[in-house]
Amino acid sequence: ASAGFSAALGAFVMGSILAETLEAEKIEKLVKPVKDLFGAIFFVSVGMMIDPALLATYWLPILLITLVVVFGQIFFASFGILLSGQPLKIALQSGFALAQIGEFAFIIAALGLSLNVIDSSLYPIVVAVSVITTFFTPYIIRLAEPAYLLIDKKIPPRARRFLERYASGFNTISHKSTWNKLLKELGRILLIYGVTAAFITFLYLTYLSPLILDLIGGITGRIISLALLLLLISPLLRAIMMKKNHSEEFMELWRDNRFNRGSLVGLVLLRILLCIGWVMFIIARLFTVAYGFIFGISVIIILLFISSRMIKMQSIRLERHFLRNLSARETEQEKKAPVRRKFVSSLLARDLHLADFEVQPASPSVGKMLKELDLRRRSGVNVVKIIRGERHINIPGGNEHLYPFDKIVVAGTDKQIGAFRRYIEERNKHKQAMAEIERKDMTLEQFVVEANSVFVGKSIMQSHIRDKANCLVIGIERQRESIMNPESTVVFQSGDLVWVVGERDKLEVVLAEANRQEVARQEWVIIEKTADE
Repeated sequence: ASAGFSAALGAFVMGSILAETLEAEKIEKLVKPVKDLFGAIFFVSVGMMIDPALLATYWLPILLITLVVVFGQIFFASFGILLSGQPLKIALQSGFALAQIGEFAFIIAALGLSLNVIDSSLYPIVVAVSVITTFFTPYIIRLAEPAYLLIDKKIPPRARRFLERYASGFNTISHKSTWNKLLKELGRILLIYGVTAAFITFLYLTYLSPLILDLIGGITGRIISLALLLLLISPLLRAIMMKKNHSEEFMELWRDNRFNRGSLVGLVLLRILLCIGWVMFIIARLFTVAYGFIFGISVIIILLFISSRMIKMQSIRLERHFLRNLSARETEQEKKAPVRRKFVSSLLARDLHLADFEVQPASPSVGKMLKELDLRRRSGVNVVKIIRGERHINIPGGNEHLYPFDKIVVAGTDKQIGAFRRYIEERNKHKQAMAEIERKDMTLEQFVVEANSVFVGKSIMQSHIRDKANCLVIGIERQRESIMNPESTVVFQSGDLVWVVGERDKLEVVLAEANRQEVARQEWVIIEKTADE
């Protein structure tokens, strides 16, 4: 707010900065409940702002703007991604995924309304367009595949070959000359370090230098102010002058052709002269002396920058620290990722994708070898990696077994990965259905051992209640004695009340009727014979 941003835009900027830090996961976990609550209130409140009467009044501009947004976003996003060297399919999928304007349009429209820069009738139109495009986004994304198939069928063969050559050529860096690589790197260095040094110089000369001159004053204050500023920007200026002077590209060009050496030396001198001019500008702002004297002093200062090992080390530390902060989260995610991003990008250029699936404990694939599953023949995918805890098995062989919670990484086209996903789901559904059929509830029953029972005089072990009927005797009540969880050597006596646990259909022959009827006795003998067989 102090910098002049609105609260909404300031929060957006801070969120963008924090999202690139390692603390992002912790922050997301902490604020997720608030985010969910705010999301519900936000969308409900936005929905209440839509006046149906206004929608009916402005239906034509709403319809026109919605169509312009959807088709414009799809066309320009797809075209831009196609120009970047991506295949037609990826460009269309990305373009169809960007067909909405997002809910941030509400905030921009509300800010414009509060500042009286837009008409009050424009706000409900913007909100309506945003809601409509957001609502239809999932359906539009689903249309990406049919749209690609239609375009691929209608596009002329010559145009298709051109797009394929363009995409493959853009993703191959071998066609770029060494000069192009070197100049591109030097341009990046000049841009990053130059902008940073200019920003520091501007802030210093605008705010800090006048403060120092007020406190100290005279020639002493100017010298101190100059020394502090040069100390601040010295690592940046040295990087502008010296970086890439010993790089692979520089040395390759230097050794390749002696006619390159003049151009290479000229590039180094040009950067040195640029830094000399920079130092001359700073001295001229702080002192009123002859330009010849300023130039001489600047040359001496630049030579000190180049020869100073301390400034060189400080420049390297600054660069490493900056790169570490810039890519810390990406580096951490890269370590956790099943496959490196470069490998994934190279597969995408060939219309191949990677997908990972976790082997569930109840999966029918558990304990089986890859050659038994024959995933290549069934769905067309190839297993490129198995992640088992901290262990990564690259390009596993056919004799590799699958275990619970293994993560298998497969490679294939969209169609092949979809077929593999359906195959896995069908196997899991079949396994669950079989488990439902086989799952039977346990029940607790009791029976009295009659005088003519087959169990009289037999121990629990000899009665084979557990082995052949899959039931368990958990208690016997005998006159005033209760035997809980009896040993297998306990002998049944006439009049015993026996408690048995088991499945109901297995208990039927063991119940009280089996102790009195000869038919039951015969059934029990049949069960024993069947179990033995």
